[in-house]
Order: sequence, then C-alpha cells, then structure tokens
Amino acid sequence: MMFVKLIMCLLLLALSYPAFSDALSKQFDDKFFNTLLWEGGTLTLVTLPSVALLWCCKKIVKPRSYRMVFRSVAFLFGLLLVSGAGGVWFIG
Repeated sequence: MMFVKLIMCLLLLALSYPAFSDALSKQFDDKFFNTLLWEGGTLTLVTLPSVALLWCCKKIVKPRSYRMVFRSVAFLFGLLLVSGAGGVWFIG
C-alpha cells in the first residue's frame, strides 16, 4: 500500500512541475508551447495540460490579458497537484 502511495505522490509532483515552470517563467512565448508539445514526433503527456490550458485561455479571455489568466490558473493547478500529493498520505 505504501508503494502505491509513493507512486501516486511522485506522479502528482511530476505533473506539478510544468505548471509551476509555466506560471513562474520570465519569458512567455506561444511558439514555445508548440515546440514543447511535439518532442521528437511524440506527444509529451506532461505538457499536455499546459497546452490545453493555454488554448482555453486564448479562446475565453481577451487577447491582451490571457497570459496573466494562464499564469494564475497554471499556478493554482500546480498548488492543487502538490496538495493532492500531500493528501495521498492521509488517505486510507
């Protein structure tokens, strides 16, 4: 049981890294996500939530403020994943 909790915790922490790096990076370039999404012809599943979130922010929010909304939501998504990784140890 502890091995399963450890795997779930590490998976959630690994998925939170791109969210924090997107939210706290100094540069923000839309073309960066296109190159990050396809790495060697395969879709990287770690960056897929970030790219989907960026696409939603572009469609929903005005063009001049979607970057701020994207960074805010990406940071909150990272916090949610980190708190989920901590919460894994309190389950069961």
